[in-house]
Amino acid sequence: MGPRACALLVVVVSLVSSSPPAGAAPAPPAPDAGRLRLALERLRVLGRVLYVAAHPDDENTHVLSWLVNGRGVRAAYLSMTRGGGGQNLIGAERGPMAALLRTQELLQARSIDGAEQFFTRARDFGYSKRASEALSIWGEKDVLGDVVWVIRRFRPDVIVTRFAGDGSGRHGHHTASAQLAVRAFKLAADKNAYPEQLRRGAQVWQARRVVWNAYSWRRVPSAKLRGALEVDIGGYSALLGESYGEIAARSRTMHKSQGFGRSGKRGPTIERFKHLAGARARSDLLEGIPKRWTSISGGGARVERHLGYAIKALDPMAPERAIPHLAAAAREMKRTAHHRDKQSKLREVAETIAACAGLYVEARAPSASVVAGGKLKIDLALLARRGHDLYLEQVRFPDGHTVRPRKTLQAHQWLRRSHSITVPRSAKATQPYWLSGAPSKGLYHVADSSQLGLAESAAPFQVELTFAVGDYRFTLRRPVIYRFTDRVRGERRLSVQVAPAVMVTPSSPVLLMPGRTASITVRVRAGRARVSGHVELELPAGVRATPSKHAFKLAKKGAEAALTFKLRRGAKARGAFRALPVAVVGARRYSQGVATIDYPHIRRQTVFPSSAVRVVPLSLRLGRRRIGYVMGAGDDVAKSLRRVGYQVTVLTPKDLDAARLRRFDALVMGVRAYNTHPELEHRHKELMRYVRGGGTLLVQYNTSNRWRKLTMPIGPWPLSISRGRITDEQATLAEIKPRHRVLRAPNRIGSADFDGWVQERGLYFASSWDKRYRAVLRGNDKGESPLDGALIVGRHGRGHFVYTGLSFFRQLPAGVAGAYRLFANLLAL
Repeated sequence: MGPRACALLVVVVSLVSSSPPAGAAPAPPAPDAGRLRLALERLRVLGRVLYVAAHPDDENTHVLSWLVNGRGVRAAYLSMTRGGGGQNLIGAERGPMAALLRTQELLQARSIDGAEQFFTRARDFGYSKRASEALSIWGEKDVLGDVVWVIRRFRPDVIVTRFAGDGSGRHGHHTASAQLAVRAFKLAADKNAYPEQLRRGAQVWQARRVVWNAYSWRRVPSAKLRGALEVDIGGYSALLGESYGEIAARSRTMHKSQGFGRSGKRGPTIERFKHLAGARARSDLLEGIPKRWTSISGGGARVERHLGYAIKALDPMAPERAIPHLAAAAREMKRTAHHRDKQSKLREVAETIAACAGLYVEARAPSASVVAGGKLKIDLALLARRGHDLYLEQVRFPDGHTVRPRKTLQAHQWLRRSHSITVPRSAKATQPYWLSGAPSKGLYHVADSSQLGLAESAAPFQVELTFAVGDYRFTLRRPVIYRFTDRVRGERRLSVQVAPAVMVTPSSPVLLMPGRTASITVRVRAGRARVSGHVELELPAGVRATPSKHAFKLAKKGAEAALTFKLRRGAKARGAFRALPVAVVGARRYSQGVATIDYPHIRRQTVFPSSAVRVVPLSLRLGRRRIGYVMGAGDDVAKSLRRVGYQVTVLTPKDLDAARLRRFDALVMGVRAYNTHPELEHRHKELMRYVRGGGTLLVQYNTSNRWRKLTMPIGPWPLSISRGRITDEQATLAEIKPRHRVLRAPNRIGSADFDGWVQERGLYFASSWDKRYRAVLRGNDKGESPLDGALIVGRHGRGHFVYTGLSFFRQLPAGVAGAYRLFANLLAL
């Protein structure tokens, strides 16, 4: 079963919102007969389940796949964070950009397993050892309110936590997610809790139960699982041609940035659900929950009957035969009393009718972006590929302009309409709603409270189409898209965005200033044709730029120009400062750049971050400058080293022979290089020959755990890597061996060099090592025993080997001066 079929599942059977998300492609082609049948079967089911955990990739995709495709309920995953504090196996995205990447990976996972996706505002600030720390940094009241909000809006019957609330999840975020879920289960039903949510349209809601989905990847004490409900979720869907475990594996494999590719499970698979609160389930997770329309008074039985007729009428070769019965079922749904599932099921019916008709709708623009005040031509094309009478009553364009074709779509004949809109001058650049403002350490800023919980914003431009089947009317919404052909990937679709008229992107968000002067280069890009003006820098007192402004004139949309300013800071200008490049066009000022994330497994994402540059004064002696760098999972360390004057050559494992390496003063292994390049095991002798000959080999952190145990040698003598880490970026690091060369030359390292570090001190420290190595630094998180494995150095022949878990991969791109000074010392051994 290919991705074409998989992408349809969410569209037909698990709509969260009637508005397509920003960046989304329009509705995919109609599904195959098996998925259509599954869509009709799921129209009969009313239950809802909310799965709760901490990060992207924490969810149990097997359980979600079974709930959606086996039990037919609506299931959703609520992730506390978007994962911006985690590592990245496929690229150099960090922080908010990593959060954006992992958000899209989750959405691709949901498009496969059929579940829906929610988030709180909580930021992934890195590994946390205690739930209390996580709740304190997030803001316990705020993030608890977000969980209550999602429960009140989604209104689940059952809440499932991935982790226990007792700390056994080995991460403070994990434990906090479970504790918040249990508390929110009760508070969501309390009208006195977060009453402002009720004024914003939420309703109090009492889920029936909360359960813990006990871990299956490690042993859990039997006493802890006493009384747990055991469920075999290893079924097989004849309609989809896959087991739920096979679907789950494809879903989980979307977490590519975390290296979570999986093989499918087949056959019996037991999952355990431990009761936490509410009504205990004795034999079925969904026990005691109304699951069919017959439980709905005032017409539910008639809905059930017409859906049964639709299923009987569904012909794989003529799916349109089910449409009259679906329309009749929808009419009866409208007559039923108000209840939770009414509106969502009506939207599902509308999409299912469109699928049965083979309806293709495309609202296409000639470009992927438009500026405020600009014109956007929209070409609308409709094609009903099956021969049912589908009557198009009206089309409403994004500016409110309405046309009324009042025409029956003829089988396999195009109907086209065009309209041009003018984008309001007040329109802001399209951004993920959670990146619309500066975040705090613990929370993303959300200006529009109605978007709380959503995975992403609605597309900025949508076309609304109203159809009729007999006397039943329904509405579909489709985003305005730009469609193009990639010579490798084939057809690609992007939701049209609002872009700034001019984008000003600095070469780096951080500029290191070793002396009184430094150069800053910005790239000016036109968001529309024929744009001209100048770029200037907003600077603090005591700092000036030469020239004071740069003129630019760009004839074509997308044209670019590189402009360089020389900064000079006066004697009184001390400490780090902000330089803000601003493009001035007439009376308008633009201070946003542009950044793109584009991987084959996700939708391409374009965002417009602030153009601000953090300028950091730096006193740095380099010593040796010729550096070889082997990229691992992806980092910006090589780029950061170049910025301060190192001559860095990026190498591959094939380049690692002693003869070639003689020209380098030091060789650096990127983060997780030994995890991502198994062939390094066969280069070990060459690397050690290079060290014996006088070179320095610096290995940054690698992981070693029960899933991916690192067995190959990395140093000249035995060295073991653990999960040991220091998560407090302000934790004291003390010298173990006084006057060690690493801390003395060419830069004298003192306590001030450990100020201003971000997120953590380090991770995956060495846990044991041969006596010929020397540990240099000792530190620990509050209340824990000291760790000595953050920085291990050994002299081997005429050279040196270094293993470090210190998170230089975060500190150098962030412009932490002390980290540069310490790294320079390591390279100069």
